[in-house]
Amino acid sequence: MKNIFIVSFILFAALAGYLSLSEGDVGFEPVDIAKPGSRLTQTERIGTLSPFPTKKDLPKQALRPSEKRQEERILKGEKLLYFRNPQDYESFLRMAHAEGLEVIGDISKLKLVKVRFRRSTNEADFLARFVDVDLISENDSVQTPAPLINHGSVGFRDHPLTYFGISGNEKWGAGVTVAVIDSGVVEHRSLNGSIQHFDLIGGASEIESFHGTAVASLIAGESNHIKGVSPAVNLLDFRALTGEGAGDAFTVSQAIVMAVDNGARIINLSLGTASDNPALREAVLYAQNAGALLVAAVGNDGVGKVSYPAAYPGVIGVGAIDAQENYQSFSNRGPEVDVVAPGVEVKAAGLNEAIVYFTGTSAAAPLVSGTLAYQLSQNPDLGNDELVDILKMNSNDSGPPGGDNFYGEGILNVRRIQDSSGANVLDAAAAGFYLEPVEAKDSFKLTFSGENRGTGTLREMQLSLSYPGFEKIYSFYEVESSQTVFDYIEISADSRLLNGDYELILKVISEEGDGNYQNNIKTARIRLNIPSLQQE
Repeated sequence: MKNIFIVSFILFAALAGYLSLSEGDVGFEPVDIAKPGSRLTQTERIGTLSPFPTKKDLPKQALRPSEKRQEERILKGEKLLYFRNPQDYESFLRMAHAEGLEVIGDISKLKLVKVRFRRSTNEADFLARFVDVDLISENDSVQTPAPLINHGSVGFRDHPLTYFGISGNEKWGAGVTVAVIDSGVVEHRSLNGSIQHFDLIGGASEIESFHGTAVASLIAGESNHIKGVSPAVNLLDFRALTGEGAGDAFTVSQAIVMAVDNGARIINLSLGTASDNPALREAVLYAQNAGALLVAAVGNDGVGKVSYPAAYPGVIGVGAIDAQENYQSFSNRGPEVDVVAPGVEVKAAGLNEAIVYFTGTSAAAPLVSGTLAYQLSQNPDLGNDELVDILKMNSNDSGPPGGDNFYGEGILNVRRIQDSSGANVLDAAAAGFYLEPVEAKDSFKLTFSGENRGTGTLREMQLSLSYPGFEKIYSFYEVESSQTVFDYIEISADSRLLNGDYELILKVISEEGDGNYQNNIKTARIRLNIPSLQQE
């Protein structure tokens, strides 16, 4: 990772006329934003990247949801029936045929039945007569949608361990069972560990998508070309999606239950649906009650709503960043985002021994799953709450100080987790910037932050902020491990700045020493176009 991160900032104001873009720039469209203001983003280009999706960037369905799109999310003719009482469930299975129903699947652990109504069967009449059905729902589709990559995003183009600054260990993940519920995993030279295969879709002789294999390799890859975080895990491969990345809530729920029953401690779900489907919800609860941790991609739709199952309580929702640690506009956002991880052109395994560059929140999620498996292999006695606390506490804060709807609790940092049990690890870091308009004023608030990423308390930590005509040092005392410190300045007509591009430099200083100087400096370019700051 480079010593200096170049950050490009485009100012957004709530009032028209504050933001002007040159030809080719991507503007900020205030669609579904979870926080006021504009996040400052990081890129090597100046003024060409917005962190939020515009109408140009967003998938059509995110802008204009239609009845046709809604129908595409539902498998026609299939219904899911739920029973709370085991006797009612068993009684229904015995008499379903006589009721004019075709039972095409059932999950006994959830007392859930997938049925197809015959043409001669009236659904309303059936429900009126069969009062023992507690709930009936659609069988929503589950997908792995392709992301729309940000203009100006920088791909990782390498295996993720390089980014994390670790070499890995062939024993990481030993004794931990991880389930991958996806499009299926094929043989690959990077996957040498124990893999059990379960095919839940049937009818297809060959796996036609690299998606599941790529996900598995980021967890358990073990070669010079592809290195996963935890190569020693026992991998369970559940093929629940087609070659086009399409599946349904019932099949994914079935896979979750089977994964738990086959000993999975961690379940990776690089898939999602826009609907809160009861089958999926019940399967998630079944897994959590059994002690499994579920990790899910937040989705690639570029909207302010996290996909399910990532949106369910207790599921670790994972978003995506690029190699310059930019939040990616395709990555869904919301309070359910827990952490972000590499998700642009991540080196992974593909079909026919190929190596692919994997993009999307689907690529980010398995890196978190692999990290949790590493933690468990090092300390099998850790409970799920402890595992998640360690994961979040050792993620790198970015964007607004503290947790937010874009980066969640921060950027996955396996090296910090590895070092977290050590004493006297010194690491003071320049964390991030955040820019927002000041309400009812012709001005902006620029927040800048630093973070103690070491393991002990820093007696003093300084942040130095400078731009043309301005330089100031801000001091913070007794900064605890994983604590973020921040301050802000207001940019207005009184700042004596004219409209144009300016470079910001943020430095972190600790007199106690620092074991990682690479994260001590961040620079930014800010573009001002405020009416009260007209050029003289």
